[in-house]
Amino acid sequence: MSRKPRTDSKLKTLPPQAQAQLFEMLRAMPYRKAVELVHEHFGVATSIGALSEFFSWYPLSRQLEQSAEFAEKIEEALKTNPALQLDASKISAVAQVAFEAHALETQNSDLYIELAKLRIKREEGEREERRIKILEAKAAKADEAAKVESDETLTEEEKAKRMRQIFRMG
Repeated sequence: MSRKPRTDSKLKTLPPQAQAQLFEMLRAMPYRKAVELVHEHFGVATSIGALSEFFSWYPLSRQLEQSAEFAEKIEEALKTNPALQLDASKISAVAQVAFEAHALETQNSDLYIELAKLRIKREEGEREERRIKILEAKAAKADEAAKVESDETLTEEEKAKRMRQIFRMG
């Protein structure tokens, strides 16, 4: 049995232009009146609580979107300056620091917290990628070592020498 999406999630998945219109509508009228108009105008059945949640969520979502756009501009500017010799992860880290600093400067704690969560998620992804690369390298060495071990054309001394090469043991 599938569950119905929450009414506030329906509002959050409206197209960007509709979200902007809804936000302006909520600024101009009481939520009770807006419940009916939202259904008529956007085809979404909603509640006063869902409208309140959307009204609180929307400004922060716009700030996050604008911060992401700002970060993309910084990243593009840094990519076009080869003298800096920054790889993609360093460029992304610089952009993250820039918009976290902006959130602190404007004393926007909600934005800062959301940006910090994004940074943490990105760092976790990078750690996972490094872990996978290490595991793949270990698996490749193990495969190569198994081939050497099963190669009957090699003497024991040749096998030992090849194993030291594989595992970089001198």
